[in-house]
Amino acid sequence: MGKKEVGPAAKRPAEANFRDLLNSSFLRRQEGPAAGKLLVSAREIRELAGRIKKGKYSVGEVLFRQGEKGETCYLVSQGLVRGEIVYEEKGKRYISEFKTGPGGIVGEMSLFTGLPRTATCSVDKESELLKIRAADFAALLAGNKDLAGAIAGIVSERNRKNQEFLVKIKELSEQDVAASCSKKSILAYLKNFVRLFRPASAGPGRT
Repeated sequence: MGKKEVGPAAKRPAEANFRDLLNSSFLRRQEGPAAGKLLVSAREIRELAGRIKKGKYSVGEVLFRQGEKGETCYLVSQGLVRGEIVYEEKGKRYISEFKTGPGGIVGEMSLFTGLPRTATCSVDKESELLKIRAADFAALLAGNKDLAGAIAGIVSERNRKNQEFLVKIKELSEQDVAASCSKKSILAYLKNFVRLFRPASAGPGRT
């Protein structure tokens, strides 16, 4: 079951990607009085939309597995993605499941923090997904000097709230969990991320 790229054959694919990104939870504040507000400008979202590709995915296709290294995340345009988290508590093994539909994101924690995948995600219903690669994200970070700090703050706060659960995932070490809850550690990772993944041809970002 292979993936079929929709982008080149579709009518105005970048515009469709732009709409999907704007209608999603990607790069938006999740809580507080500013919940739902974009962390970047519409222009930056449009630039990102022009870089990423949309693909069709068949039922049962595995996007990534728990414990793997992750340098991509996926935005659900159409369809449904199923997630499964295996964790241990008091010597027993448990499975927690979740489903993500249109507008939702999967895989962003590994992209934002460098941690191993904390879930296995597969296609539950025939889907169209936007694949956001490390290079796409690095270009966005390079062009916006405030974005890394905003993401680091949001992600660290979310992980602190989920810390008790994260320590039960055997693929994550105590150091991994501590780093994922530290704004300083995530910010340092994101700054290095730009150096590692930003395309060599990319121009200087705004200051």
